[in-house]
Amino acid sequence: MNKIVYKILSKYKKFVVDRNAVKYKRLIKLSTDEVLYQPGQPVFADGSFISGLIYKNEDWQVVKKRFHDRFLVFFNLSLDTVDNSCTDNKVKVEGNNLFFESEGLKDDWIYFYQMDYNLRDYELKFDAAFYSKFREIQFGFRYINFYNRYRFRVEKNRLHFDIVSKGQFYNSVHEVPLVLETNETYKFLIVVKGDQFSFVCNGKTVMTITDDLHLFEKGGVALILWDDCGKSNIKASFKEIQFNTVS
Repeated sequence: MNKIVYKILSKYKKFVVDRNAVKYKRLIKLSTDEVLYQPGQPVFADGSFISGLIYKNEDWQVVKKRFHDRFLVFFNLSLDTVDNSCTDNKVKVEGNNLFFESEGLKDDWIYFYQMDYNLRDYELKFDAAFYSKFREIQFGFRYINFYNRYRFRVEKNRLHFDIVSKGQFYNSVHEVPLVLETNETYKFLIVVKGDQFSFVCNGKTVMTITDDLHLFEKGGVALILWDDCGKSNIKASFKEIQFNTVS
């Protein structure tokens, strides 16, 4: 792609993204209303959420080439990025419990995603504890892939609702305070039902999103821990994980 074409396409992309950012904020409503729902059966027959997860880290080529590929994804151009497997040396699994630990990395990713893209309505709940400070905790839902998903993101004592669509990151469509202390246990509940998505902490609804945008009607989930401080220090646990259908 020559420089003139790239410049024209970049200008067009910026125009579309800026326009979308305004539109998305208008069509995504924020409240702290409790979503009414009834929990159903475990999504997986064996009751194990962990058995359906795929692990990735900073060696994933999708992560390494993300800045380059975001441009191509936006224009529906083909990618040559390899979806390579990653060696899991940061996570310990015990039953339905996940223990995370890593340190000393410049761009440190612990990335799990779940592949059943026919899912629509579900709850994900677990006990979370953080034993160190690091940049970001992300909970993806209606997850299609790295470049298309909704997510709740915790960063700098704020809970953010973000949209990732066609490779573009529309961060902080809405945000509210959420302070997580180290060495404390928090009961997290994420509810995805119809056009409403809730993040609940210790029984209190911190954020409920009403989605009149409907970019993603179905999709799985993702759990992502990230630190780019140059000398990462991620230590956390998600225990007693439950992943159930809802109605």
